[in-house]
Formats: sequence, structure tokens, C-alpha cells
Amino acid sequence: MNEDSTFEVIRVTSGPKHHLFGFHDLVQSNARGDLLLGLEVADISRPPLPGEKCAAGVIADGSFKRVLDTNTWNYPQGARQQWIGDSDLFTCNLRDECGRVVASVNDGRKCEQLYTLPFPIHCQNAGKAFFINYDRLHAVGAYGYVPSKYLAIPVRIDDVPSNDGLWIGDMSSGKKDLLISVKEIASVGEIRPVHTGFPHYVTHPMLNPTGDRIAFLHRYRLRDGGETTRLMTVGIDGRGLRCLGKGFLSHFTWISNDEIFIWGADQPRVYAMRESRIWNLPFMVYLAKIAKSTIKLGRRFHLRKNQIEDRGGHSKIQSMSFLRVRDGDEFAIEESAVGVLTEDGHPMASPRNLNLLVNDTYPDEDGTRTLMLYDVKANRRINIGKFKMLNEYPDNTKFDSRAVQSGTDVRIKAKFDKGIYMFTRSGLHCDLHPRWSYSGDRIYFDSIHEGSRQIYSVEVSQIYGTI
Repeated sequence: MNEDSTFEVIRVTSGPKHHLFGFHDLVQSNARGDLLLGLEVADISRPPLPGEKCAAGVIADGSFKRVLDTNTWNYPQGARQQWIGDSDLFTCNLRDECGRVVASVNDGRKCEQLYTLPFPIHCQNAGKAFFINYDRLHAVGAYGYVPSKYLAIPVRIDDVPSNDGLWIGDMSSGKKDLLISVKEIASVGEIRPVHTGFPHYVTHPMLNPTGDRIAFLHRYRLRDGGETTRLMTVGIDGRGLRCLGKGFLSHFTWISNDEIFIWGADQPRVYAMRESRIWNLPFMVYLAKIAKSTIKLGRRFHLRKNQIEDRGGHSKIQSMSFLRVRDGDEFAIEESAVGVLTEDGHPMASPRNLNLLVNDTYPDEDGTRTLMLYDVKANRRINIGKFKMLNEYPDNTKFDSRAVQSGTDVRIKAKFDKGIYMFTRSGLHCDLHPRWSYSGDRIYFDSIHEGSRQIYSVEVSQIYGTI
């Protein structure tokens, strides 16, 4: 069931500078609700260059207050700035004098830096931090951090390393350890690690509500131009590593302590075919189009042939959907929100009610994104508003685009369209990435619909009385 409702959208920040937060998996406000975390930049027309800094700080009463500068940030993920528990302390990733990615611990109330941890932070709970190698993430073309200085030398990283993967750090002692390696991850659920000639990597780690297990995506490119994604979970002690799905899998959120809500299609057999070594044969490159057609057929047969109504009143098959995936020893996966949430978005469960999600869409043909709430139990969608993207793209002649991709594996660099790469890494590409307040009564999101990139909020406390 889809509904439109009236919500007041408030712009929290103002120009002339641009403001952003980042991804959809972190709470932006502190426990009191009077401080927000954010970044401030002067130019969003291109991706960050090596060594380029932006201001990280807090937003109070619509005013941005700088706490520190960081040269370890990007537009999709920010600097992974996040509150520590219900305190006014927050962490922010940056690079030290040697170019290593670390994390600064800061006082948001006093607007001052306190000390630095010898490792970065992607997510954290109860004094334990979890993180990935952001240089490797950048090298594989994902949302890592550009190096602190331009690297002109060609880069080729280890495809399936045993000394890198998902890490854990103790925020009290500063000690860090490899929780689980890429090689171990790539081996689970397979006879042996898959080798496609491209590097494997870990991305999007997210703790479950009680903080005892962590979900993440395991990805690697394919010779036919696609990419395999596997949904994985592991205990914070490094035990109980599981592969919950393989195929085209995208953004997700935990909706209970042992259940994940994720967009995509679980297609292990189809993707096993695409990973076959037969693709090493030169003539097989010409069969890539056939493989893509097979994928579409595989999606139709793997998923139920769900009929949804388009604008013209005709029925069509929804080949992918959101999935509810059980994190347990017994495999369980089922479609969800079919015909209600009909495309990929960025879902985040409310800290007040894990069955209430905020979600968005990518731009439609008119460049408009939709912000919405979704009630998992009632299968009910409530549209909050629509927000249009700008029709502007980076001018690659006005900056050193080679520097933007420095540190990227040469095999990966060859796979990217330069124009698309520069746009999606620039601030002009502005997903809403909606996230909840600490108390769950308000939603915050980034948007560019008024001509500059700013942070907006919507109060949704009234919706709790109707679900």
C-alpha cells in the first residue's frame, strides 16, 4: 500500500558553502538531539583531490561549527563521523603524517579534538571499532579515500589477501587485529576462492542492533563486466562466518537482531556460471551480452513472477525486490515489499522501531528522488517528498582527473567510464541517504534540489501513532 502524506521539510544548513553527512547507516544527531554531525566544503563540482581537506564539525541551531579538518573523506560515505554511544564525543577518520588512515576522537560540545586512535572507524559499539582498508577500497573503485598525495605509479593489489579484510580495534587500548581475512571470506560457501582476475574486497560493514554480529558485503568484478556481491555475517569474535546470499545484492539494514532487509536477487547458480574460467577464452568476451540476458532470465525464474502495475496500468514482472534474509545456521530468504518498494534505495531502520524504515530512490527519468517511510509488518509505504537532482556534471578539464584515480588498480581503472566515475565521486551526485535521529522522531538527509548541497530534516514522530 502506497500513500502520500504532508510533512514539513526543513533546511538545516545554508550556503554559501555546501554541507553533507554521508551514508545512510549512521545516526546523525547526538542523544540530546541538539547537535548534528556534518562536513563543510566550498566546491562540490569534482571529486576530492589527493590531500584535499574539508571541515568536519557539528551543526547547532542551523550553524556549522568546525572542529577539525580531514583529508580522509568522500561524498558518498563522508568521513564516517559518528557519535560514541549517548555522549557528545564523536569520531572522524583522517590521515596521519605518514598517510595512514586513523580516527580522531573529538568533543562535539566543546568543539575540540581530544586524541587520535591508530586505526580508522567504520562502525563502533561498546568500545569496539570495526573497519576496512580504505586504501584497498579506493583501489578497487569503491568508496574509499583518495591517497594523501598523487601516486603516478601503476597499482596492482593482491586479489585474495590473507593479511587484509575486516578489522577490529579496541578504542581504549588502541590495539587492532584482523577479525577475518579476505581469503577466509572468499572461501566460505565456495569450494575454493573464486578467481576472476580482479581483486575481492569487503564493504558496508554494519553491526546488528545488539552489536554481537556484523553484516557486510563481499564483492569482486567479473570478466563479463558485472560484479558478484555476497551478503556475509560474522560474530564480533570472528566466529560464525556465514554467506547468506550471492548475486546482485545492494543496500541493506538490520530489521531485527537476526534478520536483514536488502535489495537484490539471490542467484548463486547464475553467478557461478558467470564466474567460470571459460571466460578466459578470448572469444567468450563476445558472449557477454548473452550472459546478461541469462541473468535476466535467471532472475525471473529464481524470483516469483511478481506482477506490479506501471503508470499505464499494464502489469510487468518485478525481477528484483527487497529480501528478508535470516542470519542463522538454517538458510532463510524471502521476498518483501513486492509492488510497494519497487527499486533499489538506501533503507535504515528506526532506532525506536526496527520495523519502520526510512528509504529513498535513485533519480527517475526526470532526475527526481523520492523519500519515504516503510512499515515492514504492514507492508505500508508513506511518501514524504520528491527532490530533484541538478543537471550539472564535473568539467574534467578544470582539475587533474588522473589524481582522483591515483592509487586505483590498473585493471579496475580500465573498467570505468571516466565521465561516470568523476560524476559519481563528485558532490554533484547527491543521494538522499536518509538517516534517523537518535530518538527516532526525525529524519535527516542530504539534498541538492535547491541549487546547493545541504542537509534537511523532517519530523516524523506523528507517524508512530498510526502504525
